Amino acid sequence: MRRIVICGGGFCGQHAVSRLQRTLRDRSRVELLLVDWAQSFLFTPMLLPMLAGLERVDRAALPWARVVDTHRVQLLKDELLAVETAQQRVFLERMGWLNYDALILALGSARAPGALPGVRTFEEGLELKARLIRRPEALSVIGGGPVGCELAGVLCELSPGPRTTLYEAGPQLLAGMGDTARPMAFDAQTELTSKGVSLRLGVRVDERPDGVWAGDDALEPAVTIDCRAGKPPLLEGLPTTAAGRIPVNRQLRLEGGGEVYVGGDCAQVDGEPELRRGIARAVSHGQTIAENVHAGLTGRARIGLKDASPSFVLRLGNERAVGLARGVSVSGSAAWTLRQSVMVSQSPALNQKLTLATEAGLQAAKQSVSWFLGKLKR
Repeated sequence: MRRIVICGGGFCGQHAVSRLQRTLRDRSRVELLLVDWAQSFLFTPMLLPMLAGLERVDRAALPWARVVDTHRVQLLKDELLAVETAQQRVFLERMGWLNYDALILALGSARAPGALPGVRTFEEGLELKARLIRRPEALSVIGGGPVGCELAGVLCELSPGPRTTLYEAGPQLLAGMGDTARPMAFDAQTELTSKGVSLRLGVRVDERPDGVWAGDDALEPAVTIDCRAGKPPLLEGLPTTAAGRIPVNRQLRLEGGGEVYVGGDCAQVDGEPELRRGIARAVSHGQTIAENVHAGLTGRARIGLKDASPSFVLRLGNERAVGLARGVSVSGSAAWTLRQSVMVSQSPALNQKLTLATEAGLQAAKQSVSWFLGKLKR
């Protein structure tokens, strides 16, 4: 029996598993093992809205049985520590050595260790939600990337809302997304400031022995959330770039590594910008990897990663969003409609897809009726 080991159950790993389940016809000859430490799949677009009560908790954490076919996929709650490509085996913290015929690494990125709490996991989200129940007067959000912008936006929906300050070391928000995101960054800055968020651009936050400092200002760690992008976890036996990513070719295959594929935030694809991240990228990687793993098992030609300009949307509050649709900046109701369609396409659970699609349809109908009634009044 051939064994495919998938390490990492985020969007890249989940989409790779789901596509392999559909394409592998001779199920008795292939074993799928998904290695992840989490008890459930984290649907990250719902995590931050959950903090402000805009989404239910059960929409952010989906049981694996709703996401993958647990009769076909063996789930291992474990952590990958090392890879030996020559021997085609991995070392897991609990299980030890495990052989593979094909290996998929979709490990994402990890928050750097420090004193400041973050919101990268479901457990961290629940901890932050508990802290918000105590209604702090002020909150500091570190990092003006997608997570930091969304968090600052949804915190404004709390009543009474805390005074929120967003710190970004770069000259603008969303700096890591490149020049194409500049119009969206401007829209995000306009939306956040209109909601009362104080922006501190060009200010670096440092953790020192005497506390947490933003420039010359001391911050209180208890009300500071670190949303800065982390680096992928270090793995023994694999090459990495200066940013900690694993270099792969356009087939998302590790050069000289045999049947080892890398996708998502831990991959640096040949010819791709260093800072590119996001769910759409992870989904595309997972689908491409699954096709190439299947091709390797069946002797077919592998495919290269297709260049695309996927839609990207930030939720900045209740029915408030900004985004990019194939490189074009959108805001207002158009951005909110785009976000709803993106959520439907990215959700891994069929019943959640149907629920989100129904809600989007009802909201569109409500808006149409309101528009029509407004026309009649004129």
